[in-house]
Order: sequence, then C-alpha cells, then structure tokens
Amino acid sequence: MNCCSKKKMINNNVSNRSTPISQTTVNQEYFDFVEACGNIADESTKNTNAIGLRKLHANVNRFSVFEEAPPFMEKYFNVVEETYQALQTSNTVGIWKTYCPADFQMVKINIARGSTCKIHLVMHKKSGFIGVLKVMPPNKMAEARTELNVLTMARENPFIIRLMDGFLCENYYLFLEYAPFRTIDHLTQAVRGLGSDGSRLYALEVICALQFLHERRIIHRDVKPENVLILLSGHVALSDLGSSIMLEGNTILNRPCGTYVTRPPEVWNKQSYSTPVDIWELGMSLFNMIANSWPIVHPNKEKQIALVTNGKIVFTEVFKEQATDIISQMLQVDPSKRPTCTELLRHEYFESLREPYAPPYTPSQLFSIFDYGDEGRVIQELISKIEKKSSF
Repeated sequence: MNCCSKKKMINNNVSNRSTPISQTTVNQEYFDFVEACGNIADESTKNTNAIGLRKLHANVNRFSVFEEAPPFMEKYFNVVEETYQALQTSNTVGIWKTYCPADFQMVKINIARGSTCKIHLVMHKKSGFIGVLKVMPPNKMAEARTELNVLTMARENPFIIRLMDGFLCENYYLFLEYAPFRTIDHLTQAVRGLGSDGSRLYALEVICALQFLHERRIIHRDVKPENVLILLSGHVALSDLGSSIMLEGNTILNRPCGTYVTRPPEVWNKQSYSTPVDIWELGMSLFNMIANSWPIVHPNKEKQIALVTNGKIVFTEVFKEQATDIISQMLQVDPSKRPTCTELLRHEYFESLREPYAPPYTPSQLFSIFDYGDEGRVIQELISKIEKKSSF
C-alpha cells in the first residue's frame, strides 16, 4: 500500500446539531472561496524548486526566551520607525490625524486584495519609511475604528501587525508595518504545503498573538492563512482585526464570523460563542498550512454544515502524530473542550522549538519564491539593510 494513501480519521463530534443557517439557492460563499484560492494559485513563482528549500537560521533574532513563558520579542522590531515618529508633531498613536497625501509617495498601488479596502505600498517622504496604507471608505467607520483601537493596544506585541498611524480625510487610512513576503496562504500554495515541521513556528506565533488578544477579552473572529502576514524577518504577524470584538459578557450572540471553510459549528448553528471560535479557526488553518488542503469543504452549504457539526477529520501521513493531536484538540465540536492559547503553548508539538527560533525560510529564500514585480527592488533593498544590520 502506498504510504500516502494511509489515513487516520478522528471524530470530534461531542454535541448535537441545532438549527443551521438557512441554505440559499446559490452558495455564493463557496464560489468566493474557490475564486480566492484560484487567484493565489495563479500568481507566478520564480523558483519551481521552492519545496526543497533548506531550513536556515533567520538573519534576525526576533525573540528572547524565558523559563516557563512563551517566546516574545526583546525589542519589538522588524521595522525601524524612530525617524518617522521623530518627525510627527504628535507622537500619540491611536487617534485619527488629518491625512496629507503630500506626505507620502506612492510606491505601488493595490499590493493586496481586500473586499472592503484598498492596500497600497507607500513611502513617507521626510523619513523614507516604507509602509502599507490601508484605505477604508466612510461606510466602514466601525471596522476602521475597531482596527485602530485594537492595533493601538497591540503595538508592542511582535505577533500582531504593527500600527504606525491612523489618518482621516473623508476615507480612513491605517499606516501599517510592511510585510513584504505576502501571506501564509501564498506560501502554503507555493510550496504545496508546509508540512508538520514547517508549520510549527508559524502556528506558535499565531497562538501567541491570539493569547494576547484573548487575555484582553478580544476575539479576532477571522483567523485564516490569508490574515497571517510574513514579515521582513521571515516571522509572521496576525492582521486584519477590523472584525474583532471585545467581549462585554462571556459570549457573543448570533453574529456571523469566519469564512466558509473556517467557520466553527457553533457559528453555523447560530449558537452563542466566545474565544474558542478563534481556536477552531486556527485548527482549520493549521491543517491547511500542513497539507495545502482543507479538512472540511463542500460546495453544498447544508452538507458543509453537516460535515462541520459531525466533527470527523481525516489525517494523511503528512501529519505527524503531535500535529494530528493538537489539531484534533482545536477542532472539538464542543467549544468548551477546545484548549486555551496558554494550554496550546504547552503542547508537545512545540517542544522541539529552540532559540534562535529560526523561521523555515530566510528572507532571501522567501524572495526567491514569488515574482514581486515592481515591489522586487524595494524588497531587495530592505533585505540588504537587514542583513547588514545582523552582521554587526
């Protein structure tokens, strides 16, 4: 028997299904999901041997390690913002400032897709600081305010994308840290799956981000590979916090969240939910990162709900035992049985990680995977600067 054909099925069904969200004639969510996958897969790669890239130490040591604590950053950095902040008349981050287009030079328009926003690569003229400008229309005021508030709170957390400033001038503008190496979704498809070992550090860093949010009673509500950005250092940061919610009580009632393939059973079934929805979404995302496929996806919405609520997950041999175990725990149908972020950080899946916590791919290797077009020159210059800095 071909070893790749061996499969392990785990049934996490521990709750009865209640009335699902009503089914529509056309499952637009599924078609949107398929289209998004196709757009990413169609992006050209520069290195067809990306799967075989060796694991090397990163040029930037992002962490300090302390006993009995998860790794975190000694200095927040991945980007250098001191010059930019020194030029601001007000150093207060977290309030809307007046946007002045003349302060920025457009480097590249629309570097990423967004269903409700535009994302541009810009340079602050006086400081030379390169960042991302996320532009949201006036009717997205609630999402813009939420993202500004949460990112302001999370500025010192290395696992959440860093906010530089917020501007207001008819539209809402968030000036953010530049993550040049696309998303984990892009990388996963480019290398046809990261495997159990290649996904380990990325998963740890996302859990650290969620732990920070959950300790402050914030639910992300849209954890997926598309929202995990790959930074200049090769490490990752959680992004897109516009749909996040701060808990006022113990649960949030009947508010849809997640995408078609990551949505947990309690949301499909219109039940109340809390922080465990992020754990389910992370479990689905980790499965995808390892295997480059989703554990549950069906074009018929009613059948999709039935499969999610049933809780049966099939693991092939690409999943090592520890990876199978941690994903199985995260994908418990009963949200009360899913582990917390603190419990996940103690899981044996992460025991093999050691300082200096080198990402699976160095910045130079990540640069070789995709065709970055007009961004290529900018990224090369940033890589050169970071390599020079690390050589001292």
